[in-house]
Amino acid sequence: MNARSASVQTHVAQRCDVGANAHALHLRPLGIDTQQEHVIYMRRDCHVCRAEGFKAQARLEVALRERRIIATLNVVDTDLLAPGEASVSIGAWHALRAAPGDSITVAHAPTLDSLSAMRAKIYGPTGWMRKRSTPSSVTSRRVVTPTCTSRPS
Repeated sequence: MNARSASVQTHVAQRCDVGANAHALHLRPLGIDTQQEHVIYMRRDCHVCRAEGFKAQARLEVALRERRIIATLNVVDTDLLAPGEASVSIGAWHALRAAPGDSITVAHAPTLDSLSAMRAKIYGPTGWMRKRSTPSSVTSRRVVTPTCTSRPS
């Protein structure tokens, strides 16, 4: 292996290391209490928001080491957070067992497979809700609308 190819391999390895941490954000405590709701705060111009297409109120999966939570995204337009930083609510901070400066990863929350299972139970393979018709006994009845011809005094 010559010096040039060793230099290229080192450069490629360095770029791969940077790419692996490209979606990592450093936590900064802001002390926002949202009761028990997990909320994550990110800058609107955050590289992760732009790359992943996150919008305000999106449900995100936040991971710190082996801990994972689902949090609601709140987008901020102030300098409370520096580029590359994010914050979470106090409840989320405790759930993650976070420390200032910890590196988190953020991704779209997983989809709920249970909703498709619920729809399958409701609609079934034949789609009974869509094919349900009104019984003939209801449609054969004549509807009489009462009318009042005189006004009470």
